[in-house]
Amino acid sequence: MGIYTFYEVPKQACRLHAIRGTKELFQNAEQWRDFLNIVDDLEEPGDVNGDGKVNVSDVTALINMILGITPMDQTLADVNGDTKVNVSDVTALINIILGIH
Repeated sequence: MGIYTFYEVPKQACRLHAIRGTKELFQNAEQWRDFLNIVDDLEEPGDVNGDGKVNVSDVTALINMILGITPMDQTLADVNGDTKVNVSDVTALINIILGIH
């Protein structure tokens, strides 16, 4: 990002949402440290089962949701953000795990 990306943005009045556990990283990063209200309340993309990690357990949880075996949390299950939960989300989740974006 350029040095003027947040020029004239009221950083003291804005709320910056970050992935859980990353608040300190934002508080120490040059581009973000002027934001006074940093909240780490976002789920990590792909953390379908909500355990704070993204791994093969999330793939199993997602497949079980799609098959109707476990209740679906639409917010967590829609990994690719297209408002539908299907095999495309499984592919997106596997790509996240493999580091392919």
